[in-house]
Amino acid sequence: MELSAYETLQGTVFLKLVSPKAYFMCRLRKADRITSGTCHSKECIRAASLILDKMDPTIEPCDDFYQFACGNYLSRNTVPDDHYLRSTIQTMQDDLYITLKKLVEQPITPNDTEALLKVKRLYTSCMNIISLYPVTGSIEDGSVRCCWSCSLTMALASGPSSTTNGTSPRWTWSGVSPCCTFIRYSPFFHTFVGPR
Repeated sequence: MELSAYETLQGTVFLKLVSPKAYFMCRLRKADRITSGTCHSKECIRAASLILDKMDPTIEPCDDFYQFACGNYLSRNTVPDDHYLRSTIQTMQDDLYITLKKLVEQPITPNDTEALLKVKRLYTSCMNIISLYPVTGSIEDGSVRCCWSCSLTMALASGPSSTTNGTSPRWTWSGVSPCCTFIRYSPFFHTFVGPR
């Protein structure tokens, strides 16, 4: 089957006019796919903001890449007195502790999961300062008592027996638990932010 001159002309016009348009439409769709693959969620924008906040855009990256990438970090972050260094992981961990504290301090609701309910009850029972320290109901009074209890319990548990019959003192969980809390050792829960 042979094509007529008119059909050949139509094919040539189609190739010359429509093909470039189709080619550019395909390219635009590909560019849209690349753009649509970029994350624009609240979390991604926050992460990008945190990265940009640490950078120093006034520095030429080819001259001093470290200053370009991390230049604003030191000027905007201080090392706390109780730390010898500070990192983004530690900042994230501090944020996690604050978020968890706010979460467990919220009142118990019917929608709480069983695990969250148990954590809230444990936290509430541990933080009930008035019933733990009935003398003044203050945290200072509790700290003094806890410190005395810690030193006494640890001395009795680790030192030579001071009882008259030569038996070692009885070690109890209720005696050591306040000490663990006072020295910020948590045998039940451990929360952390790691690089993985």
